[in-house]
Amino acid sequence: MSADLIKNPVIIIGCPRSGTTMLFNILTQSKELYSLYRESWNVIRGAYFNGMLDPDAKDDTLTADDLSDELKDYIRKGFHEYTVNKENLAFWTAQKFRLKAISSHLPIPNPFAGLVTKANALIKDNRDQEYRILEKTPRNCFRVDFMNKLFPDAKFVFISREGKSNISSLIEGWKRQAKHMKHKRFPRLNTEFTFNNFDFQKWEYVLPPGWEEFNGKSLEETCAHQWIQSNRSALDSLAKLDQNRSIKVRYEDMCEKPGEVVKSICDFVDIKYEDKLQEYAEKPPVVSTALFEKPKNDKWKKNQAAIEKVLPMIEPMMNELGYGEEMKV
Repeated sequence: MSADLIKNPVIIIGCPRSGTTMLFNILTQSKELYSLYRESWNVIRGAYFNGMLDPDAKDDTLTADDLSDELKDYIRKGFHEYTVNKENLAFWTAQKFRLKAISSHLPIPNPFAGLVTKANALIKDNRDQEYRILEKTPRNCFRVDFMNKLFPDAKFVFISREGKSNISSLIEGWKRQAKHMKHKRFPRLNTEFTFNNFDFQKWEYVLPPGWEEFNGKSLEETCAHQWIQSNRSALDSLAKLDQNRSIKVRYEDMCEKPGEVVKSICDFVDIKYEDKLQEYAEKPPVVSTALFEKPKNDKWKKNQAAIEKVLPMIEPMMNELGYGEEMKV
C-alpha cells in the first residue's frame, strides 16, 4: 500500500470551538485535497488499542519521540485508506468499524464499508499519483512535533479565537455533550475528576497538560485552561518550524471577511481558490452549534458571570494573541 503517495498535507490546528470546523468544511470543497471529512481520532485510536501508544498517557500530548517507524507506517496507512475527495464516500469509510445499533467504539467490522475502504486505497495505489490531504483535529495543538515528523512536508494553518467567546462556547459544549457517552476516550481519564459547579460523565474536548490541577475547581476554569494551553502549545510548537510552514488566522476575520481569509490560506498552501471552495468561503456554513446559530460577538455574555471570573487567568494569552482590546467587558 503506497501511503508514501501522500504529499504536502494541510493541517488545521486550533482550540476546540475556535472555528476549526468551519474552516475545515470550507477547505474540503477543494478538488485538490482528500480528507477524512471528520477528525482523525478514528485513525489514531487504533494505535492505543494495539499498544503502539499508551492508552494511559498523561494527556493529549504526543511528541516526535512517540512516533516510531512502525507507528508512522500505521498512521499514514490509515490516512491512505480512509481519505477520499467525495463526502458521500467518507460516510462509508467512517462506517468501517461501525454496525447499526452497535456503539462506535467497538472494533466490529462492517463488511461493505471495509470493501469501500479497500477499494479506495486500491484505486489510489493503481493510479500511482501523489495526492494531498486535509487534516483537522484540535488535539493536534499538542501534537505539532508528532505531526511534523509524520508529515515533514506539511503546512499548518493555526486559527485563534478571542478568549471570552471561545471559552463560553467550550462551556456550552461541555453542558450539551458531556452527559452523553458517545465513545471511549484515548488517552483514558483514569483519575477521578469533579467540578464544583457541574456534573459530567465524560471528559469533553482536549486533555491539555496540567488538567489535573483543576480537579475540584469550576467548569469555566477548566475551559479557560483548555483555551490557554491549546494556544500555548500551538504557538510554541509552530515557532520551532520554518516560518514558511505555518500561517495564523483569526476566527473573527473568518467571520467578517471569509473570502479574503480563505484566499490567503489557499495562496499559502498552494491550492486553487475557485468553484465550490470559493462559493463556500464567501458564504460559510454555520456549524457546530446546538441550533446552528450565526456567530455573534456578544454571545459569550450568556456566561458573563463565569467568564469574568477567569479574565485574570486568560489575560496574558489574550494579549499575546492580539486580543488585548477585547479584555474589556
